[in-house]
Amino acid sequence: MNFRIKLDAWDGLGPVDVAMCGEDSQPIAFFELKCGSRTLFNGVWDVAKMARAVQLRQTPQAFLVAAAPESDWSGAPRSEFFRTGVWTTWTDLLEPHRKSWDFWRKDVKTRPLVLPRIIHTAAVARAPFALEGSDWELRCARIAN
Repeated sequence: MNFRIKLDAWDGLGPVDVAMCGEDSQPIAFFELKCGSRTLFNGVWDVAKMARAVQLRQTPQAFLVAAAPESDWSGAPRSEFFRTGVWTTWTDLLEPHRKSWDFWRKDVKTRPLVLPRIIHTAAVARAPFALEGSDWELRCARIAN
């Protein structure tokens, strides 16, 4: 279920893919999902979106979840955000992934004006599986500031 959110300094932002809500209907976790071959590049926008949501306390926790062929995980751009790490927004997110970032800035009519300076990722889960005779892997990472 898509869940509409509003983030300061990011007008017109699209919904998160999934929101888990408590009994009081308040979000307790946001999830951005990707599935398919060559879809990991989209993660640069999702990392920024989830980090900003956590920074503004729209949710106490946020996750990236992706399923892709095993070969996509071997050094594919944006696969690094599914590892445990600390990322400087400009040096590690925007600058090295400028091509993907620029694609999203042109593809949608919205963009962030403010992002957290530091983003933390923590690898949460990794599960291999077979799909139509190919080796795939599902990964999950938690996003924090």
